[in-house]
Amino acid sequence: MYIIKTREVKTPERWTELSSWIDFFIPTDLTEITVTPTETVIHDKKTIIDSEITIDPDCWALIPTWIKMIIEPWFDLVFDNKSWVASKKWLIIWAKVVDSDYRWEVHIHLINTTNSVQKLKLWEKVAQAIIRPVVLVNPQIITNEDFEKACNTKRGEGWFWSTWV
Repeated sequence: MYIIKTREVKTPERWTELSSWIDFFIPTDLTEITVTPTETVIHDKKTIIDSEITIDPDCWALIPTWIKMIIEPWFDLVFDNKSWVASKKWLIIWAKVVDSDYRWEVHIHLINTTNSVQKLKLWEKVAQAIIRPVVLVNPQIITNEDFEKACNTKRGEGWFWSTWV
C-alpha cells in the first residue's frame, strides 16, 4: 500500500510490528465533513480549537482521511471498527471496502447507534483497516440441474439454521 496525504493528517500506522490492522486517525482539518445524510457542515475555527467532531444520535459522519492510496492488484483494504470506539461510544463503521483500483481520497463512514451525542477528538484513532488478498471472479450462470447437484450437501434446505437439526 502506497499513500499520499492531501492535507495535514497523521500517517496511518500499526500499533505493533505484528498487528494485522493499520490504525487511521481523525485529521486536524475538519472542513467538509458530512455529518448527516442531508447536511454538509463546514466547521469554523471555534470547532477546530475545540478539537472534536460531534455526531448526534442516529446520525452519521463521513470523515475524510485526506489520504489517497495505491493498493496492489489482487488486494483490497477493509475498514473495520476500532474496538474502543465501537464498544465505548457505539460508533460503527458502515462503508468498509476500498478496491485496488480506487484512487480518490478515502473516507471513514461512522454511524452513531446510541441515543446520545458522541464526540471524537482530532488525531484520535477512529478506524482500523486491513489489506487482504482478493480472488477476482465473475459470476457464472449454470443450469438448475447443475445447481441441484451442487446443493446435495449436509446443509440441507433449512436456510440459516440448516445445520441445527
